[in-house]
Amino acid sequence: MKSDTFMYVPLLKTIQSLLQNTRIATLMQGNPNVAPAGFYFDYFDGRIYQQLETQQHSDLAIVLYFDEIDVCNPLGSKSGKNKLAMFYFAIANMESRFRSKLQAIHLPAIAKSSMVKKYGVGAILQPIIEDMQKLQGGHEFTFDNEPCVLVGNLLAYVGDTPAPNILGGFKESVGGSFSKCRECFCTTDDLKNVSECTPKRTLDDHVDKCREINRADTEYQRHNLSTFYGITRISSLLDIHNCDVCDMIPQDFMHVILEGVARYEVKEVLKKFIIEQKLFSLSQFNSVLGEQPVPYFEIDKKPSEIQLCNLNSDDNKIRQLASQMLTLIKFLPFVLSSLGVDNNVYLRFLVDLLAIVNILLSPIIASGMVVCLRHMIYTHLDNFASLFPDRPILPKQHYMTHFPQTIVKYGPPMRYSCMRFEAKHRCFKRLAPK
Repeated sequence: MKSDTFMYVPLLKTIQSLLQNTRIATLMQGNPNVAPAGFYFDYFDGRIYQQLETQQHSDLAIVLYFDEIDVCNPLGSKSGKNKLAMFYFAIANMESRFRSKLQAIHLPAIAKSSMVKKYGVGAILQPIIEDMQKLQGGHEFTFDNEPCVLVGNLLAYVGDTPAPNILGGFKESVGGSFSKCRECFCTTDDLKNVSECTPKRTLDDHVDKCREINRADTEYQRHNLSTFYGITRISSLLDIHNCDVCDMIPQDFMHVILEGVARYEVKEVLKKFIIEQKLFSLSQFNSVLGEQPVPYFEIDKKPSEIQLCNLNSDDNKIRQLASQMLTLIKFLPFVLSSLGVDNNVYLRFLVDLLAIVNILLSPIIASGMVVCLRHMIYTHLDNFASLFPDRPILPKQHYMTHFPQTIVKYGPPMRYSCMRFEAKHRCFKRLAPK
């Protein structure tokens, strides 16, 4: 006999240890910086936090993150034998400059991915949920040698597309699902039509559909319903009071834009310029790209040379990291202008994408700009459909349309980006060689 185990670092004990440091305790319990009316600066300006405060005053706002990593093979392992499921949490009450430090991101649970597949993510989440329930009811901590009761709530759970889908009970991969989005009932036809009228998912409707799937008479019927609704099961996170899996999983800028939309659209534009129109060669492009000045502190973010095999590949990717992709799309207008591309419809298309990226990366966003952003995104997708009629609109391009509403709920996307959480992975990946 062999016991299957995973490691859990109690969330409440971690908070208690943080309270032992007076400066950290002051940062945790400080008043959030609220932007002036009509602006979004951080979580606290968003609708979700204000709703939680209306229902119950919260001393601590918890942000949960879940992802899988392979500690032994940085290039990826198809077998997945070495993959680990990592759960992190951060306290949103801290100012963003302190919250972004890796020391402010804590590990409550770690398990083998095989255990998650065998027992379900709910088994790993159970102790976290129990601690969150205690925190919501008011838990007694010790601060400055005196007892104090703090109340906390789950504010958001962030991650790339598959991991939050697992937490929320949605289909991990949307490729084989009829409903492609966890926020609305977008279908393949809606992707083609760039529809703005797709009905939104609600928690009550989501729970009803989960129950309908559970009541299915046969496994075949259950599978069909699951594929049609894009739902696998009811999430154990709903055991946490005020938790809404249809409303509290924000879209991530890094995975949606830098590792999805930007790679896809930049690749298609370069194929037009280099392969179809032959305006310049790939070697000329790489030469001008390599001459672009990069600050010394961002030298690791300098884009890599683009290979011809990548442009000719059938996938939708250019071999660039997320940070490299961000630098690349900022350089592209200058690189293309140096190569003689001027007043070109495809160049204007890339400039429009860069304008959207700049708004999403802004540390403070005006409410009027949210309305402008919605119009810019739909116009951009319409232009893509007309410029590349033979190329499909991907689900991640549709996810862009949810960013304006996500800003209203949680503030600027840079505040809940996965970049800092994924940087925490390095601490554990370095342990494997040692």
